[in-house]
Amino acid sequence: MKSKWIIQVFTALTITFVSCTKEDIFYDEDVPGIKVYSPVGQSVFAAGDTVDIHVEITDNDELHEIEAILKAGRDGAEEVVWETATHSHEASYDLYYRLIVPTNTNLIDYKLEVRASDHHGNIGYKMLMFYAM
Repeated sequence: MKSKWIIQVFTALTITFVSCTKEDIFYDEDVPGIKVYSPVGQSVFAAGDTVDIHVEITDNDELHEIEAILKAGRDGAEEVVWETATHSHEASYDLYYRLIVPTNTNLIDYKLEVRASDHHGNIGYKMLMFYAM
């Protein structure tokens, strides 16, 4: 009697585990997309100009971590002008920042780096340069 009960329990457990097929598991290898609307890479701005930075990050499922950093390079030295990090569960996210180019400068190399990950460990990365004179 006990062996019949054990066989029935084993059969029920086997059916339960087998019913979770591979279709129930979501495999995602798509890297989050990063589109920089402004500024355009390699743009040149004058002292006193306003540079509106707009970046859109998208994913086919949902985002997880988003990081952005803007660095200014001048005379071989680099300094962080702006940085942000956020957590999101949305499929898209927009970043905005307004930079006013300093008036007392000869040449500044700006480097914008954006990194985004999703909940499946996929990482998107985008870097662009623009300049101020």
